[in-house]
Amino acid sequence: MLAAWYEKNGTARDVLRYGEQPDPVPGKGEVRVRLRASAVNPSDVKARAGSRPVIPPRVIPNSDGAGDIDRVGPGVPRRRLRQRVWVYNGQWQRPSGTSAQYIVLPAAQAVPLPRKISYAEGACLGIPVMTAHRCLFADGPIDGMTALVTGGAGVVGHYAVQLARWLASGRPKFAIAARFPLSEIVAAHELVESGNKIGHVILNIP
Repeated sequence: MLAAWYEKNGTARDVLRYGEQPDPVPGKGEVRVRLRASAVNPSDVKARAGSRPVIPPRVIPNSDGAGDIDRVGPGVPRRRLRQRVWVYNGQWQRPSGTSAQYIVLPAAQAVPLPRKISYAEGACLGIPVMTAHRCLFADGPIDGMTALVTGGAGVVGHYAVQLARWLASGRPKFAIAARFPLSEIVAAHELVESGNKIGHVILNIP
């Protein structure tokens, strides 16, 4: 498979590489997702820079993405094959994230993606939306309350504003600042690191 990776911490330009890596195989309770889009979050660039040590022999970065389940491991119903999904925490405590054509992860972390939401939009649903939801609802319902969201132009704040006003018939609004091909992951990581953007940075997976 085509993938981006790093073998040591450092700047994007110094350590990120792009090329072929072996295709992963799902184990018990896991699915393999053929990714179509990967989101670059601030936590991903911080991990690459050194906030988390490299898990040998290499790290395929990025936590969130979207695609289609193309293989299932033992214990996972075959009806999940070909299901459109969004994935989260792909690279949390494991070496292989979403900057690749394939990712293997526990079946529960591959969540059905509605047809009306594109793969690029689905890649936005992981860490930012889950963080916004937790911030708003961790202590219970907020019906009838007023919520102050500071930094509403940031990706987490963007979804917190929407979730605070959410009707079941509503359609989420996604802010995508830039898209890059996977081969240009260095530029994508550098843009997120610079802070000079409003919205998500998405990698298109070939």
